Amino acid sequence: MSCPYAEYLVMVDGRCVSPVCPARDDCPNGDERPCRPTPPAFYVALIGPLTDGPVGYLGNVRRFCDAAAALMLAGFCPVNPAADLLECYADPALTVAIVQERTRQMIRLVALAPPGRRAALCLGTRNAVGRLSFGTVEELAACGELGIPVCTTLDELLAMRGTEP
Repeated sequence: MSCPYAEYLVMVDGRCVSPVCPARDDCPNGDERPCRPTPPAFYVALIGPLTDGPVGYLGNVRRFCDAAAALMLAGFCPVNPAADLLECYADPALTVAIVQERTRQMIRLVALAPPGRRAALCLGTRNAVGRLSFGTVEELAACGELGIPVCTTLDELLAMRGTEP
C-alpha cells in the first residue's frame, strides 16, 4: 500500500516518521509496513476517430473503453473522451462540436502533466468508411503543439514510461 499523504513523508530507515502527517496516529500502512511514496501519475490521452454514425460511434466507444481499461491495468491514468457516452445519452443537446471541443480540452489537460509523465495513444486515424478523421488530425496536431508524445501501442507507452508505474 502506498501513502495517501506522500507530501508529508519523512523517511528514516525505510519508515515514515513524519510528526505532521495527517495519518500519523492512524497510518493506513500500519506499524509493520513502511510508507512508500506514490509515483506521480502517467496521463494518457486517448485519441482517434470516435464520432462515426450511431453504430460506428458505439463500436468506437467500445474500442476506446477497452484501451482505457488496458491502460489502467498497466498503471496508467487514461483520459478517455468516449466516457462522454453517458452524458450524451443524458442530454441529446450535446452536439458533436461540443464533444470534440471537450476532447481538445482533455488533451490540454494532459499537457499540464510533467514531461515524461504524459502521452497520447492514437487508436487510428481513419473512420469507419476509411476516410481520414478530421477530428483525429486536429488532435494529433494539438499533441504536437503541446509537446505530448504520441504512441500507437501499449508497448510503446510502456517503453516510454519504463518499469515504474
